[in-house]
Amino acid sequence: TARNSKPLEVIGTYDPIPRKDPYDPDRKPHKNIKLDTLRARYWIGVGVQPSDPVWRLMS
Repeated sequence: TARNSKPLEVIGTYDPIPRKDPYDPDRKPHKNIKLDTLRARYWIGVGVQPSDPVWRLMS
């Protein structure tokens, strides 16, 4: 979506800052990515073209 426009639908979130898991402190910090894959597949099926960074996050 354009920088100043609203998205049609929010299908996920991405936190680029690596954080430790409070329930498993021995684990390496990780970035938090949440994606509704069914909705992502729907939008790709109707012709949406994700940007290259979004493709990398989805793979």
